[in-house]
Formats: sequence, structure tokens, C-alpha cells
Amino acid sequence: MSPPIQIKPFGIHAVLIEWPNEVSETVLNSILQFQGYLKDDCLEDENWETVPSYNSLLLLNRTQTIDFTSFSKKINEWYDSVKERKPRQKHLWRLPVSYDLEFGIDLKEVSDKLGKSTEEIIAL
Repeated sequence: MSPPIQIKPFGIHAVLIEWPNEVSETVLNSILQFQGYLKDDCLEDENWETVPSYNSLLLLNRTQTIDFTSFSKKINEWYDSVKERKPRQKHLWRLPVSYDLEFGIDLKEVSDKLGKSTEEIIAL
């Protein structure tokens, strides 16, 4: 079963689709699968742009205004009919971090404001 969505107008050229406000792989996979389905099967006009985030998907039409009432019904129909798709390849990014005071110029300030040692801040 897919997570529930809410559809909201986002100006006259865009619609915001929101999933539950949680950071989870289930929600992310649902967003990415729906985005792929929309791009491949529903929004074939090149004037559409899709912008995913951790719990939402923005649909933006660069040239036409959107009739929110009829378009939100379409979105619900599309969401109900989306089929399981092969997940796209994921990438794990590893970012180096340095806590040397020469580079972490605000580490001492954060430590002082929170009343914790720099070691405790780093551990967090």
C-alpha cells in the first residue's frame, strides 16, 4: 500500500504533492516512483518540471496555468494506478568532515551556547 498524499495548489503554475512528514525510505521510494511514472507516462509535455524533496513532489508547468480542481483529481487517479517500478540506482555519498578548530570556526561558539564540550558536540 502506498503512503497517503495531500495535493495543494502552489501558485497558478504549480501543484505540491505531500507525503507523510517523515524521513523514511518508504516515503522516498514512493515519491521517486511516482515522479518516474509521471514523467514517463503522464506529463509527456516538455513544459513540465518535477522537483522532489524528502516528503514532497512539486509539479510545475512553465507555460500553462493549472486548473487545480481537475488536475488534483488526475493526480489522485495517477497515484492510485501507479505500478511498482524498478527503483533507480541509488548513490551513497561520503563527505569528509573535519572538526579541527581551524576549519570548524563555529564549533567553539556552538559548544559555548549549548553548554557542552567540543567533544560532546562532535559525538552528537
